[in-house]
Amino acid sequence: MIHSVRGIILHRREATESSLILTAFSDRAGRISLLAKGARRRKSPFLGRVELFTRCALTYYESPRRGLNVLSECDVLDAFAPLRGDFSRFSIACRMAELVEIGTGRAARSAGVYGLLGDALGAACGDADPALLLACFEARLLTLLGYALRLDACASCHGSTGARRVFSAAAGGMVCWRCAPRHADGFAVTPGAAAFLRRLRSTPPAGGFRVRPNPQQAAEASEMLRRAIVFYLESRPRTGRLLRGASQAGG
Repeated sequence: MIHSVRGIILHRREATESSLILTAFSDRAGRISLLAKGARRRKSPFLGRVELFTRCALTYYESPRRGLNVLSECDVLDAFAPLRGDFSRFSIACRMAELVEIGTGRAARSAGVYGLLGDALGAACGDADPALLLACFEARLLTLLGYALRLDACASCHGSTGARRVFSAAAGGMVCWRCAPRHADGFAVTPGAAAFLRRLRSTPPAGGFRVRPNPQQAAEASEMLRRAIVFYLESRPRTGRLLRGASQAGG
């Protein structure tokens, strides 16, 4: 069976001396694996079209028994070229692609995830603040995957968190000081960190960021998201070191 979708290349690796195996997240088929035969040859029609993070129109033959579909046509829709020419932007794009890959099962369809990734990659090509963009992407992705963090009240008793508040990924968000002892993974955060993350989550990646947290709020929000990703996606993304390298290079 032949399928035509729009997809963003998340990952690519060598299959043979002449071919590549691609992982893409698509608008209608979810996460798919594709064999691009002859893609590494000089005269291949895929040459320059299946680069990392490229958004493409993909036509492929389904091969359910092998679990690997065969790519037949590929046309570039958005190259997102600046992502491959700047280490900081490349690092952010790697992180976003990895989170989509580990957060979505094969054929898990989500037009929202596809749209979010495309918008975030586009924003990364511009002058968006990298830290704000990544935090926005992570918060919105968790919500789209069904892990919306409770940030406006206690996730345990549903009451007010009060001035002394704790974040617990296991509880599903903020918990009040009274409920905190029941959640061993909790850590204290300032009121502004939860408010900042709540505002950031409602901001589209391409819409610009008007929120400007202080360093403590930014650090706490980043740690909240890190813990939530490890807990809910049951994985520690490999791109952590890459991001730290990008931060040092930028500093």
